[in-house]
This record gives sequence, C-alpha cells and structure tokens, in this order.
Amino acid sequence: MEQDNRQQMIEQWGLGQFSPEEQDEFIDKIGQALYQSLVLRAADEMSEEEQTALDTFLAEKGDQADVATVLEYLSSHMTGFDQMLVEETAKLKKELITPTA
Repeated sequence: MEQDNRQQMIEQWGLGQFSPEEQDEFIDKIGQALYQSLVLRAADEMSEEEQTALDTFLAEKGDQADVATVLEYLSSHMTGFDQMLVEETAKLKKELITPTA
C-alpha cells in the first residue's frame, strides 16, 4: 500500500494510537472486509452479462487476480463503482467504529 493511502487510512479509521505493526494488521483486516463487501454488492448489482464477463476475466487472470486487479476491473467496468466504494466504506466504518447500545 502506498504510504499516502496508508496514512489516510490511519487517520480516517483512528488507528494512530496503535503501533505500526498493529496498524498494518488493522489495515489488512479493514481492506479484506471492504473488498468482500464490495465484491458481494457488485455481484448483486451486476447483470448476468456483467457477471459472465467478470467470471471470464477472473478465469483469464488466474492466480494474478489479486485484490487490486479485481477492484481495478470493477472500477473500470461498473457504472457507479466509486460511489459504491464510498457507501461501503461508510457502512463498514459505522459497523466497526460506532459503539453498540
């Protein structure tokens, strides 16, 4: 992860009080949770043709279909992906940061 993005996540998620190792662990967990949320939502909103195209893309990429590759594909092939990213980030942040009553 780029240093600027890492620092931005530390600030946005309130991770400044943790050690660098703990910050990295939290960032990885947040990233995985966000990735899963985005992929599930994208799959729900895709047409059958879009899902088939994604499946074909993933099959062609094979082991090279890492998180960044999949997110880049979704970003360039799904209308409204950027807004979806904002919404899913806010949703995850609310779930993880907001205290439960």
